Amino acid sequence: MSALRRLLSIAAVATGTREPSLREVAGEAAHENALTLTPPELTTPEASDTDNENAPDPT
Repeated sequence: MSALRRLLSIAAVATGTREPSLREVAGEAAHENALTLTPPELTTPEASDTDNENAPDPT
C-alpha cells in the first residue's frame, strides 16, 4: 500500500468514516503486545550489557 493510501486509510478510521479492518486491528494489537513484552527501556543502548555496571568483567 502506498504511503498516501495508508495515510488516507488511517484518517478514515480516525474520523469514523469507516471501521478498521481486521488486519489493522490485529496489527495494532500485535504492536501493543510487543511493547508490553519488550519495554522500551530494555531495548535502549543504555540497557546493554556493555554499559551495565552489573555486567561481568570481560578481563
